[in-house]
Amino acid sequence: MLSEHSGMSLGDLTKYAYVRYSEAAVEHLFAVASGLDSAVIGEQQVLGQVRRAYAAAEANRTVGRVLHELAQRALAVGKRVHSETAIDAAGASVVSVALEMADARLGGLQGKTAAVIGPGRWAR
Repeated sequence: MLSEHSGMSLGDLTKYAYVRYSEAAVEHLFAVASGLDSAVIGEQQVLGQVRRAYAAAEANRTVGRVLHELAQRALAVGKRVHSETAIDAAGASVVSVALEMADARLGGLQGKTAAVIGPGRWAR
């Protein structure tokens, strides 16, 4: 479906995206929703990104019964992992980790100017 929508071949898409099938796709969805498969383990923003991606797919009527049930369970598990474990206790995100690294390497951020390159709200 992504290949059709984007006009890219499946071969080209696999250069830029993870492609998973069957059980591996389900495991990946649950790992992402739980914050286990993230640039920063337990990153708090990932569950919201999964929720927004699901809502967009639903709005475009690309969600069938099986995917709906799978997404609902993944979102519930992700919420439970964050509320019942200490996975996100540090409150880290890719942005906060990047700021900490920049602060350490530059000897502080006061008076420094930076160009931020990234997707969506990160770059604003």
